[in-house]
Amino acid sequence: MVRNAVQVGPRLKHYAHQCWMKGGRRRYKTTRQQTTLLPEHSIQRLTPLRQPPKHLSPEQVERFDRDGVVFPLTALSEEEAGDIAAEIEHAERSEGQSGSTLFLNGHLTHEWMLNLTTKPEILDAVEDLIGPSFFCWKTQLWIKEAQSGSYVGWHQDAAYWGLDPPDSVNVWIALTDCTPKHGPMLHLKGSHRKPLMKHADVYDPANLLTRGQTITQLDGVGAESDRVLAGVLAPGEYSLHHLCTAHGGGPNEAATRRIGFNATYCAGHVTSVHPGGAFGMPCRGNDFPNHAMQAEAGWSAEAAPDALEVARSAKMLGLSESIMRDADFERFQEVSEQRVGRNIPPHVPIPTDGAQTSLAGSLLSSRQRVKGS
Repeated sequence: MVRNAVQVGPRLKHYAHQCWMKGGRRRYKTTRQQTTLLPEHSIQRLTPLRQPPKHLSPEQVERFDRDGVVFPLTALSEEEAGDIAAEIEHAERSEGQSGSTLFLNGHLTHEWMLNLTTKPEILDAVEDLIGPSFFCWKTQLWIKEAQSGSYVGWHQDAAYWGLDPPDSVNVWIALTDCTPKHGPMLHLKGSHRKPLMKHADVYDPANLLTRGQTITQLDGVGAESDRVLAGVLAPGEYSLHHLCTAHGGGPNEAATRRIGFNATYCAGHVTSVHPGGAFGMPCRGNDFPNHAMQAEAGWSAEAAPDALEVARSAKMLGLSESIMRDADFERFQEVSEQRVGRNIPPHVPIPTDGAQTSLAGSLLSSRQRVKGS
């Protein structure tokens, strides 16, 4: 991965999270400094950046602005999605790891993942929502194994990713069936237009989020609620949701695994409040003003595989440090060990430690190496 300085927008310190312990529980408060830059005003900031739609209809753009999510859209044929799912499983068998960790930020190391991340139709849809200049911040697979009991707690990515301002969109592509029984993503309608909700770190081993983040006020809210849109998708279909949209999803109760591809795209003026998160792969445009965000190159046939993997590892460590900046590391280490053997496909050996159980596993590995040296 080649990193060069690219100008990508001023640092807008519009909110800061503070954390403290009270009565044995982690508490949060949010300090807001400039009301015009609040997360809930993101649509107002993005609207002037937009040009006439290339891919989405005006009605679909309106739905995104109103609900914080729009679906179903089509990225791939069912056959194409099936071919990618088969390639993922082949790699899992060959490498002896779940695709959930094997393909974290795989656009840096795998041609198929870079091609999907930069597919013109997907970039057109992203451009329709966040403007003509944007970059990809991360990619990953969200896999729920059949009958594993693993779920994703209600959360808002903008609450802890450190992207500032959170003028960004997530693409989520179903590579397998995503029926109501498969634990589809649930979206809380209109939540992106309100202040960020309070999150709690519960460190539940069944919760696929790094520290078990959850919005406790949404406990018990499910697909049956009229406030919720369930992202039921056929293979090859995808959804787009805003970084401030509250979302989550129950366990996969179907007989087959569920595989989803996720990429996060940020408008050109977005930066990271944490140095570890200050990176991105430019996708379109050249309007990246006023601050040094590191630009990264995706997979290349000319690059040596070892060099690509080194670059991915460096990115993953920075991403882990950014996301886990205010986490309780001892509890994270403990819950990572408890996750060993959970949500693992039957054709993959059970991991020997917790470093392969979450998005922030590279941080755990790094600290273990330092401790052992």
